[in-house]
Amino acid sequence: MSRKEWKELRVVPGIAQVKALTLEACFELLRRVKSPSDILPVQMTGSEAVAAFFGPKLRHLTKEVFIVCFLNNQKQMIDFKQISSGGSRATVVEPAEVMRLSILHHAQSIIVLHNHPSGNIRASHADIQLTKRIQEAGTMLGVLLDDHIIIAGYDYVSMRSEGLV
Repeated sequence: MSRKEWKELRVVPGIAQVKALTLEACFELLRRVKSPSDILPVQMTGSEAVAAFFGPKLRHLTKEVFIVCFLNNQKQMIDFKQISSGGSRATVVEPAEVMRLSILHHAQSIIVLHNHPSGNIRASHADIQLTKRIQEAGTMLGVLLDDHIIIAGYDYVSMRSEGLV
């Protein structure tokens, strides 16, 4: 229910417009309360920390988004940026844009992540190929790819832990 907009909620018997708007507001408030503070720097020492920070922001989205997390040499997040938003099944990401932003942020390393609105936690062939392309570009430019995290609902997978980074 938390993914639905108020217009979709009001078709449920017993939920009128005011109740639907109230529910939508409650769901958004819950997402914000469960989300860690956006005050930087945040230590990103592993996939658990990344999932804890970004999970509440991404798990309820109905469109796929791609985020780059910029890290300093102590694995503290300098900043993060959503660089792409697509449909419910895919989004387009250019490795050149990932590297351009990484250089502008003076990142020593990056963690990339995206969500799977379908709830499927498995990395697709396209996800694996994109990860390899970003890793190769980063190697040439001196920006290490620490991990690629996929968030699907309340689950996540680290492509590093799967041996894909």
